[in-house]
Amino acid sequence: MPPSLRLVSFIVFTASAVAAAIGLAYFARDALELSRHAVRTDALITAASIGGVMVLLGYSDRFGKK
Repeated sequence: MPPSLRLVSFIVFTASAVAAAIGLAYFARDALELSRHAVRTDALITAASIGGVMVLLGYSDRFGKK
């Protein structure tokens, strides 16, 4: 995959993840009546986990090659 396509894919994936996180945060606050602190803490932990996995999968030469 060319580097420019890889960068565009990363940006699109990140923007999609941010939009989904914002939507889920509103849902958790409004429908489930969770506090803002509880939603932020879980979101930070999840974002850090997903970010770590993305770094491992995106920059490791072992993954993605057949």
